[in-house]
Formats: sequence, structure tokens, C-alpha cells
Amino acid sequence: MSKIQGLLPAALTPMAPNGDIMTDVIAAQAAYYRRVGAAGAFINGTTAEWASLTLAERKSITTAWAQENGDDLTIIDHIGHHCQREALELAAHAAEAGVDGIAVIAPSYYQLTSPQDVLDWCKPVADAAGDLPFYYYDLPQFTNITVPAFDAIELLSREIPTFAGIKYSGTDPAGLQKCVQLIDEQYTVFFGSDENLTMGLAMGCEAGVGSTYNLALPHYLKVIEAFKSGDLAQARRLQKLALDWIEVMVPYGVVPSLKALQPLMGYDVGGCRLPFRTLSDTDAAKLRDEVIALGILDL
Repeated sequence: MSKIQGLLPAALTPMAPNGDIMTDVIAAQAAYYRRVGAAGAFINGTTAEWASLTLAERKSITTAWAQENGDDLTIIDHIGHHCQREALELAAHAAEAGVDGIAVIAPSYYQLTSPQDVLDWCKPVADAAGDLPFYYYDLPQFTNITVPAFDAIELLSREIPTFAGIKYSGTDPAGLQKCVQLIDEQYTVFFGSDENLTMGLAMGCEAGVGSTYNLALPHYLKVIEAFKSGDLAQARRLQKLALDWIEVMVPYGVVPSLKALQPLMGYDVGGCRLPFRTLSDTDAAKLRDEVIALGILDL
């Protein structure tokens, strides 16, 4: 399996005002991702509101995105679930639909407590997806899993033939460094904290997944360019601007904010489902003005 490089937006789920999934918008999302230089799309994840979606809805999103994959756009489908049997069904469907890989987050209600627990949860799911590359999705601040990612992937990489890497969204720099050191050249470490992209680059990550890449991917590509050219002052300046933008969105909620801002990029993904709340027209207009004033978006 080939190592992935570049940035993948964590795709937002398009929703009509009544909450129905608008799969017809996904072609516009994919076209935009291609235009701005995304390496692919990470679908059905946290930013996609996966925990608020039904199994049938997640399958419909997978099917629609699978039609957009190709050499220029890699589609990674998050098929994690609190119920392993549901994850098995989603994994089999992902393989049938034809995406490029699957990612699995650990369940966050009944928690896994050892690397062996993680393996016992993940291996049947990976097997259900056949030959699809398998990525472990580590997000401890949501799952409250205390098993260190590096301990988990050391076992997963040995026991799962399709193991392809990890999406590291934890907050421990030392843990990330250990993961990068453990990962073989053929595997991918997706850095999952867009607000700290420069840290991920410094640790050796060559790929990233992030929610704000939905709107400002050209800006983050400039961060990478500055970092690789050795202009660390410029990379830090651009990263600080991204952080300023995220801090503007936080009071409104990041996912509702991204959905409210998406029309600036030429297409609309609608609103959110509870527990997220769609921004009012007044708040959306205020947010747009604040973000445009920052100059971070390629408008």
C-alpha cells in the first residue's frame, strides 16, 4: 500500500434544512477539493457528524464519495461505531462501494483499556473490509481511551495485514513523536490537528486531516511550503493566522461555523443536526465578516 502525502479535508456532511442528507452536493465538494489541491477526503468522521447519522445515511455518503475517488483524490471512509457489528457492516459496504481505505475510531461509551482490546475491536473490522487499507483513528479527548496510540499501533501493525497507518488527533507531542518513529516508511501518519500543523510537520508527518481544510486549504499549503523551504518565521506567522481564525469560530461552534462559511467557497452544505445548532442568519453574517477581515480565505 502506498504512503499518502498532503492534506485531506475532513468532509462536512451536506444537510438540507430538514436534516436530510444532500448527497448531490458531494460532487461539488469533490470538485472544490481537487481545485484547491487536496490530496483526498476523510469522510464520515467527527467533522461529518458521524455520531448523529444513521447507518443508511453513512452508507449513502460513502457511495456518493466513492464515485469521486481517483488518482488525484484519495477517499478514506471512517466506519467506526460504538457497536462493532455496525462497524463490520460499514466496513463491508466501504469495500463494496470502492473507497480507498477505512479508518476506525475506538468506542467511547464502553472503553477499551489495553492494546489487546484495541486489536480485538479493530481486527474483525479491518478483515470485513477485505484488502482495503486500514487506519487507526486516535482521538483520546473524545473517546477517553487511555491506551497510548503508539502502544496500540505497535500491535495493530503486526496483527492486521492491511494496516496502513494512523490518524493521530491526540494532544501529546511525545506520543506523536513515538508514533512517527514506530511507523514504517510504507505507513502514513495523518496529523489531525490543523491548528498545530507546524508541530506535526516538525515531528515528521507528511499528511494531515483537518476540518478547517474545507475552507482554507490553500492557506495551509502555504504553511507547508514555508516550512519545507526553511522559512520558519513565515510558517509560524501563517499558522498563527489559522489559529486566530479558529478562535473566532469557537464561540459559534467550529462545525456550525464551517457550514455557515462554506458558501464563500462556491457551494452550500446546509446546516447541522443536534447537538450542533445551525447558526442564525445574523450570527452567520457576523462570522463571515470577522473571517473575511482576517484575510485567511482564498476569495
